[in-house]
Amino acid sequence: MRFPFIAAAVVVLSLLACNGPTKSTSNTLVETPDYTGVIVSKHRASEWGFLFNLASTEFWEPSEDDVSRAEKCIKQLLVSVQQDPDDYRKEHAAYILENLLQYRRQYVGRVVNGEKRIWCNAFFAEGSFPDWIDDPVYVIDGGHHYWEIEYVLPKDECISFHVHGEA
Repeated sequence: MRFPFIAAAVVVLSLLACNGPTKSTSNTLVETPDYTGVIVSKHRASEWGFLFNLASTEFWEPSEDDVSRAEKCIKQLLVSVQQDPDDYRKEHAAYILENLLQYRRQYVGRVVNGEKRIWCNAFFAEGSFPDWIDDPVYVIDGGHHYWEIEYVLPKDECISFHVHGEA
């Protein structure tokens, strides 16, 4: 008599367990009037390591407030690059700043030399990346349609601003 009840309970629990990823393993979509991006979960972050210099094996999951702070700093850096003597950076930063709302972002929290950082992968939203919320967007070249930057939380500064080359 108890066997059918136990079997039914096992089936229900199995279905619940297989009902897709939980919050701890899935990425979080962030949509604001100023930017749209995805926060990569701590549990998935190592899968994205090939996109940046993997100087760490420790990852963390940024909050939406952390991302907001990073975005403010990114915008400030793009403005300051307008004074950069490097014409390539200056030209591309001007384009990026003018079209900032057109970019999607992927945010990966990582720890480098004990510092929490947010690595940001940015790409033009018009691209054909239907799985960008779950999968890393990786392109070679592409110019100012693809760029990366890293935000260092303890210092409230952006480093490693890199615009892809043009083929």
